[in-house]
Amino acid sequence: MKKQLLFLFIIAFAAGCGLNPDDVKTIASPPTDDARDTINVEPEPIEGIQLVSPSNTQTHITYDKEVQLTWAAEKLGLSYEVYLWKSSEEMPEAPLVSDLQDDFFVITDLEENTEYSWLVKGNDVANNLISDPSVFTTSTVSLKTVFERKVIGLSFNNTVEDDDNLYEVEDHNARFTTDRFGNTNSAFNSSNATEEGTAAIVTYDENLKPGKMTVSIWVRPTDLSNDGWIYSMQRWEGFSMKREGDGRIKNMYFHETSNWGAVDFFTDEIEFEKWTNITITADGLVRKVYYNGEKVDEIEALGPVHFNAGIGSNLIIGAQVENNNTNLQESFNGGIDDFRIFQEAMTDEEVKTFYNYESNYNANL
Repeated sequence: MKKQLLFLFIIAFAAGCGLNPDDVKTIASPPTDDARDTINVEPEPIEGIQLVSPSNTQTHITYDKEVQLTWAAEKLGLSYEVYLWKSSEEMPEAPLVSDLQDDFFVITDLEENTEYSWLVKGNDVANNLISDPSVFTTSTVSLKTVFERKVIGLSFNNTVEDDDNLYEVEDHNARFTTDRFGNTNSAFNSSNATEEGTAAIVTYDENLKPGKMTVSIWVRPTDLSNDGWIYSMQRWEGFSMKREGDGRIKNMYFHETSNWGAVDFFTDEIEFEKWTNITITADGLVRKVYYNGEKVDEIEALGPVHFNAGIGSNLIIGAQVENNNTNLQESFNGGIDDFRIFQEAMTDEEVKTFYNYESNYNANL
């Protein structure tokens, strides 16, 4: 009410001064019911050097795949030194690497289940900056072993081709967007803006339905009311994932003894306009759902994932089709990235380690 009275006062004052009230309305119109106040908040300035990832005290960091150390500095043009050591030992006098111009460094071949400390020094002619030390702990599981079980991977780096060129993938009106690291054209931009929507269609292959399996995908919804399929294979009689209009995620994993409707497994909504990793595991006894590496729910299963449609059905990313591979429909609106299928169900430790690997390691740098 106060805003409405203030608006009327401005109009009356403008008229008394000889100004055209219509001109004033265009710059002083009161907010509508749907308006949102926007506050521009300046980010906190960086002082010295701040270590970014792995974050301090982070656990379940891979020991046998790439670990990317990243940091931010208050000045540009510094030359960096990186120090890394086991926390149980003294900090070394010599850096692991020196004369770095980038604000990241990739390390490999760590020891499992070990706490490491690290810090970064930055230098130029006038400055000698040093970060506070940070620590992280490596995992007890081998990601190399996890990747040996990979069936298919779609990274969507400006293409819908699978990472290993093992499968035929059709580009159906594909578009691309910025991924979770800020890399342009490095994630699939799923949309129902066109009449037939957008999709990546993987031609049916027996290897795509291992039964006991893990499916991992990164999702960023951009339409609050969108009721669309994130991925689908034989829709009602295979496995699929859908975002409901109320934001919940519907996970459907059919098993041989399922009754109609028994395959639906709903979990809470994911954040709007933010990237979330959703991982599903199916070991024949239970199906589990993880958001960003943390288990959010599980449901009893009466067997492995079963494919009951009789004929092969394509794997659709970003939409769904009927079981006879026709009538592409109900596209998901938002970003989709790094879709993976693995044989066997990952353990909780494997899911956490794999999530930390994918959230910390920017392969496009």
